Amino acid sequence: MTAEPARLDGREGQTVRFEYTPSWHTDESRQHPVTIDLEVFDPADLIAREISAASTFFELELLEHLGIHGPLGGVWVDVGANIGNHSDFFGKFLAEHVVAIEPHPALVPILARNLRVNDIPHASLMACAAGAHVGVGQLCPPEGAVKNVGHTRVTAPTGEALSTVPIIPLDDLIERVGFRHGQQVTCVKIDVEGMELAVLQGAMTLLQDHRPQLVVELASEESRRSVGELLSRFGYREIAERFCWAPTFHFIDPRVHQLRASHYRPVRDPAADRMRLMTAELCDLVAPGSTFIFVDQDETWAGLVVDGRRRLPFLEKDGLYWGPPPDDATAIGELERLRRGGAAFIAFAANAHWWLDHYADFARYLRAHHRCLLAN
Repeated sequence: MTAEPARLDGREGQTVRFEYTPSWHTDESRQHPVTIDLEVFDPADLIAREISAASTFFELELLEHLGIHGPLGGVWVDVGANIGNHSDFFGKFLAEHVVAIEPHPALVPILARNLRVNDIPHASLMACAAGAHVGVGQLCPPEGAVKNVGHTRVTAPTGEALSTVPIIPLDDLIERVGFRHGQQVTCVKIDVEGMELAVLQGAMTLLQDHRPQLVVELASEESRRSVGELLSRFGYREIAERFCWAPTFHFIDPRVHQLRASHYRPVRDPAADRMRLMTAELCDLVAPGSTFIFVDQDETWAGLVVDGRRRLPFLEKDGLYWGPPPDDATAIGELERLRRGGAAFIAFAANAHWWLDHYADFARYLRAHHRCLLAN
């Protein structure tokens, strides 16, 4: 892998290059190394860091799962395409035509460049957001210091909104591509930071007529419930395994789709494995309907899928994380307050194990008054 300066439309960018071999591909003539060249939004951005560190595609486990077991050919739709990591994978190895949908004006030229440089000739780039109805949305960048432009949300405009983008239902966008190419939509990936239900509500005709397989990031219990209910009306169900650090699910209609059998296995994603393990351990110990305190400094909880259980941050104020306690007495007092409010368990994520050393009196209080169910 090499990373070097690149120019696009008069501005400085950065590209990350790596070789990827699709040894899982059913066409043996395509099982050879392919050079991938991706310009990134910012070297410090999450996706750029992950691609550079691993020298391969971002969320490779999910992508290879689709390559091994998902559909081949047809139109693949990437809703929330970002810089084109997924779109390029789809276009190089799986799709006859890629529809890449991205509303962020800073990402659209990067996405266009990456589709072009990586030789994805059969691609349609839609510079808009997908939603339930035609309209206008406002870009809301992620809060906090951690750079992740992919967490930019599209919301209803407020006041004098400057960064507005068009919203177009997916049915309308696909109709344009479908009439032009006459192909079936076989897979739709949706990663839109909370707008998943709205995107699907604008895709009723697509779901009914094309019956594509679906890959949807669902990072909250509410979104998993609402999207699951909508898709179940069309006969869709999720396969057993979730993918990625941010919970992502593969939906199929068993009456229409069958996952392709293969002896190949996707490259495992260590971050996703950690979240799957944490989820399993918590769900095994914390019964549905119970409330638990989760000490993770507000960094890892979004990757969990502990539906039916109420999570409280620690410290907590109005349901939000309120920073570490200033001293042991405060930690003990807050623990007892939350216990009186119904919390039955407290769990420390790996990134917060230092609390048990730093707050020594608090740790001794826990061990003296409560039973340890798991320590690893």
